[in-house]
Amino acid sequence: MMAQGAGGYPDAFEIVNGPEDGTEFPVTRTPVDIGADPGCGVLIQCDQSVHRFHARVTVVSEGYRIRKLHGGPIYVNGRRAGALRSRIARNNSLISVGGTELMLRCAPDGLASRSHGLPTESDLGWTLRLLIPFLLSLVKTPIRWVRNLAGRHFWLIVVIAALIAAAAYFRPSVLSWARDWTLFGFYWLRWHFIELYYRIMEST
Repeated sequence: MMAQGAGGYPDAFEIVNGPEDGTEFPVTRTPVDIGADPGCGVLIQCDQSVHRFHARVTVVSEGYRIRKLHGGPIYVNGRRAGALRSRIARNNSLISVGGTELMLRCAPDGLASRSHGLPTESDLGWTLRLLIPFLLSLVKTPIRWVRNLAGRHFWLIVVIAALIAAAAYFRPSVLSWARDWTLFGFYWLRWHFIELYYRIMEST
């Protein structure tokens, strides 16, 4: 039986079917990881099919969001949870991790109940939060390359491009003029690239 603290009984995940049947894991804050690593808040040590960091638990209004991190599948009430498609577990929900089943117990004054009405991050928001830094890292490489190639003219090129874009918005005829200058800029960059290449070859 879980000890009662000053704030009452906390929410908890209880193993109801598995090698560690009857073990309870109180949840007083999130995120909490489910896995075999000693740092996990829901630690499953005797099930070899459970990954070190198998799933992540975050609180939502009246429940918890279950999202897969690594390893095999994880199910919430028989519905598979993935890395991009999470599942919401509420009071008495069954969570299957490897060969172990957990039951969520939500107390009347537990963390999930106290989070009632709070805004939570959707699957789309979580995906974008992961993708945006990755996409920015992809964009930074060619920008850095162009900046090194253009040297001290880089910001001048950026300002000119911004002015051309603004002018083209109000006067579409500017696009043909911009196309010609873009070709000129391309050949100018290519000439500098060739010059840089020969300098590198001469120095080696």
